[in-house]
Amino acid sequence: MSDDTPALSATVAVIPQNQMAALACAPALATSSPANSFIANHSSPVSMASSLSDNTAMAVAMTTAMYKRRVTWTPELEERFSRVVIKHGVKSATPRLILNEMAVEGLTRENVASHLQKFRKRVIKAFGITRAELQDTHGARFLQAG
Repeated sequence: MSDDTPALSATVAVIPQNQMAALACAPALATSSPANSFIANHSSPVSMASSLSDNTAMAVAMTTAMYKRRVTWTPELEERFSRVVIKHGVKSATPRLILNEMAVEGLTRENVASHLQKFRKRVIKAFGITRAELQDTHGARFLQAG
């Protein structure tokens, strides 16, 4: 694993409990609201929060927290993923094991679980087998076949 692989990072907003209750009672932001247009014009929650008042920043943080960040599986990430899956077997590899061995900052167990599920589906389809017939060796043979 090389150190030049791009690292992913996540931003977490902490909102005090008393302000959470107030925000929970507030109506949902309409798609044409100033806050939503502000979200569309900023690339990250950090850039948004740095130029907003405290109340607006909290609303933006809650709105952006509702959306999951999509992970783009670069060739380097895919290579790391494949190496770990082949090492432990396509059937035996678990998302937590893969995540720990990949050691990529910001990647979640859910990201890896979804990718593993898609990988297994591709292997099953390529070999024309059922999930019950899947064996650890199918992953390596699938990658060799290209």
